[in-house]
Amino acid sequence: MKREILTWTDSNKEVICKKEEPENGVYEYTYEIPESEKEETLWVEWYEDVTNTVGCWYPDCGYVRAYGADWQRRRTTSLSVSAPVYCLYDQRGNNCITIALSEAVRETEWKIGVHEEDGRFLFQCKIHMGRGRSEVKLYINEGKTVYSRVLGKVQTWWKDGCGIVPAIVPEAAKMPFYSTWYSYHQNMEEKQLERECELAAQMGFKGIIVDDGWQTDDNHRGYAFCGDWKPSETKFPHMREHVAYVHFLGMKYMLWVSIPFIGKNSGIWKKFSDKLLEYQEEMNAGVADIRYKEVREYLMEQYVDLVKNYDLDGLKMDFIDEFHEGAATPEYNENMDFRDVQDALEHMMVQLYEKLRELKPDILIEFRQKYVGPYIRKFGNILRVDDCPMSQLSNRVGLVDLRILSGDTAVHSDMVMWNKAEEPEGVAIALQHCFFGSLQLSVRLEECRQEVLEVIRYYMELAQEWFEARLEGELAAEHPEHLYPVVYGEKENRAVVGVYEEDQVICVKENWTEALILNANKGNSLYLDLMQTSGKKAVIRDCKGAVVKTLKKLQEGLIKIEIPAGGMVKLF
Repeated sequence: MKREILTWTDSNKEVICKKEEPENGVYEYTYEIPESEKEETLWVEWYEDVTNTVGCWYPDCGYVRAYGADWQRRRTTSLSVSAPVYCLYDQRGNNCITIALSEAVRETEWKIGVHEEDGRFLFQCKIHMGRGRSEVKLYINEGKTVYSRVLGKVQTWWKDGCGIVPAIVPEAAKMPFYSTWYSYHQNMEEKQLERECELAAQMGFKGIIVDDGWQTDDNHRGYAFCGDWKPSETKFPHMREHVAYVHFLGMKYMLWVSIPFIGKNSGIWKKFSDKLLEYQEEMNAGVADIRYKEVREYLMEQYVDLVKNYDLDGLKMDFIDEFHEGAATPEYNENMDFRDVQDALEHMMVQLYEKLRELKPDILIEFRQKYVGPYIRKFGNILRVDDCPMSQLSNRVGLVDLRILSGDTAVHSDMVMWNKAEEPEGVAIALQHCFFGSLQLSVRLEECRQEVLEVIRYYMELAQEWFEARLEGELAAEHPEHLYPVVYGEKENRAVVGVYEEDQVICVKENWTEALILNANKGNSLYLDLMQTSGKKAVIRDCKGAVVKTLKKLQEGLIKIEIPAGGMVKLF
């Protein structure tokens, strides 16, 4: 099929195109624009017949897997928002067409949807090239293989074909962490957290992330006190000694910082109140204008000093997506050394990461959805699911979506929490929805019932036992259009399967020497297809790990196994 791609610029500059076919079904177009003194915008557009599609995937699609019409509003990607990639897939989960761009810093507006007049798809990208940015690559993959493998090729293309090399991922980045956000919000103090860390360390947690509240005595949310980044003398009067004690327990220590916000009640407000991208009344804070060198240097100095002064192991860097130009953003002036906010952000974050690595070569840096693109991975080695308190579905979907596109970068769940009255089976299911990522937990362990603590302990043991298969092996997530009811992880003949809806049939592969199958729903049975793997043994356990039943030899064929809700079966 001949693809007719139209390209043009707003200023009618000549666009030079080179086309390559590096492998069967893959096409790479390189577009060059002559140097310009003006801000240039490149348009790339074509219509295409795409058949057998049932849904679409892009990094921040969430629950919405339906493609819209071509007249609907555009979505935007940039360094701090999502990633420049889009995939259409069929009912078997195979790729129909995937497109991606090398421009992952500047804003790109996407319009992809059905042209109602003839049933073709419109593919349109509006790329803000800026001044002196003369080249962009378009990647198209029509390979008829599993969509997740194609998306894995995209992240490899960004690295090898576009030179966007991810940050080093320390082993600690993949470990389970305790988080303070849902359990304490801003109302916490150091001795209280030390007691929690004592319990968390006993259970196998390898770090703590102390969230918003450590830097202020105000407990009313909001960001009015952001910008100074000094520990509250009331809550953390002995911060360095406090961090040292947590290290003594065998846990890493990370602090939350809100990168963009300069609070109106902060000490630095007067200095930078006239250097803001905008003021957000509901936040009681402004967004720092990082086009000014002195603003960037101040922010970097604060974060470097935090790590150095308190011997931190990492930072949870929040709200990076607030760095963008809006209606209230001041025009460029001669005191700025960057015209574009995203360019300034890239420059600052790369510099900051280098400075932090000089202090701590294994520094941990966390970002959350939806700032998950390839450039974020240059200076972030932990990506976390967006806030979704008590939503098991959001955690499962978010983890899979992140894993598909994030390569070796550590992927964490949102902080898992539950109602205090939740039954042990419900707690187990909530944890099992996070099995294919590193767990972040945010409940007050001191206040958990004994039966709930038993569930957490067993989950932690199980997660460590199956670490490689669930986190470092090949990930396969069935039926993206149904939000992944079954997820597989497999490495070196060991497999983990998460079954998140009732009445699913699990195909047990002949080469699996061991398999763990999680009944992560309220049903009480599983269906296993053992057509070619008869003779396996099975141990069935409940949500606390107690053995319910042992089956010495499974019969060939499609079998039904009774198993408690939140329980599991091990095949060997």
